[in-house]
Order: sequence, then structure tokens, then C-alpha cells
Amino acid sequence: MLLPDTEAAGAAALAERIRATIEERGIRDSVTQRAITVSIGVATMTGAEDGEASALVRAADSALYQAKRKGRNLVQVAEPAAL
Repeated sequence: MLLPDTEAAGAAALAERIRATIEERGIRDSVTQRAITVSIGVATMTGAEDGEASALVRAADSALYQAKRKGRNLVQVAEPAAL
């Protein structure tokens, strides 16, 4: 999800609302009946940074896998240095 003009705190807050809403819905996998949850990686980039969009995607992907390693069903914000 791209959120123009949104700082890391705002993006993380939105990601947390999405994560919590999915958890609250209590959706279950039809085969295992395990609860469906979501992990979200958040990364930000300003126009002043010298980087490519692919660096932003890599940072968000890295944050996502950090969330999964920490136990899943989490929001993880990438460190600015990751861009």
C-alpha cells in the first residue's frame, strides 16, 4: 500500500489498525481452522532521499520478515537506515 505524504508513525498506525481488524474478525482457515492473521512491514521514503522505489520495497519486505521472525501477527517498521 502506498501512502503519499504519510510519515512512519501514521503508516504504522494504519498498519496496526488493519492488523487488529483482521485479528478481531476471527476469520479461520477452512482446512485447519487456525485463525488468519497478518504481519505487515512498513517503510518510508521522502522525496529528499536519494534512492529508488525498489529500495523502499526491499525495506518493507525486510520489515515484514522481521515481524514474522518475532512471532507473526505484528507490524514492524523498517529503520530509516534500511533505505
